[in-house]
Amino acid sequence: MDIFKIFYKINYRKFLVIMVCFLLFNFFAFSIGYSFGTNGLSNSVLVSSNSSNILIKLEKGNIEKGKKVFQNLCADCHYTDRKDFKMDTPGLKGILKEKILPVSKKPATPDNIKNLIRKPYRFMPPFPDLSDEEIADIIEYLKTL
Repeated sequence: MDIFKIFYKINYRKFLVIMVCFLLFNFFAFSIGYSFGTNGLSNSVLVSSNSSNILIKLEKGNIEKGKKVFQNLCADCHYTDRKDFKMDTPGLKGILKEKILPVSKKPATPDNIKNLIRKPYRFMPPFPDLSDEEIADIIEYLKTL
């Protein structure tokens, strides 16, 4: 059956409502699917070899170890008991609950915090000797603030 014949048999308004509902349903369905797909891989790393790709799930960090590393390296400049985003060394209470990081203005995600620890912004010193495990521990500790 031709689309124009269907269009004439169905009232014009009903046709528009059906099309709008169909488009909205697809938009939300694909958005939700994309969200589930990308959030499920947030703690994964894609390792590539010559002929194949392997997805490795990263372990979560240890909060207690992260607290110790934070106290040894970060606590001299950063506070954990308050938000103080006006200073050059911001307080980190609830930092991962914010939309953006206070100094760099990047989204407040674990990946961006890891990048800032590796390659700091402004006055923060770099910490190239920290292992990925230690950074994961720090990030887990920051989630508890």
